[in-house]
Amino acid sequence: VLVRLNGKSQKHGSPPTEVTLLSGLFVLLRLFDLLELMDDDVGRIAKLKQIAVKCLPTMRRFCP
Repeated sequence: VLVRLNGKSQKHGSPPTEVTLLSGLFVLLRLFDLLELMDDDVGRIAKLKQIAVKCLPTMRRFCP
């Protein structure tokens, strides 16, 4: 999970580095903070997801 949250690709089967795991851990901790801020309000979380999905086409031009 931490490797996937890191967002960088990695060769299949190679062990993750400490930097990769720490980066993923920081993303996970920020996600926990966000969910706590939203007080587990599923409606607010769903709305945030809709906004993020709408932004994806715009963001793709910035991603390789």
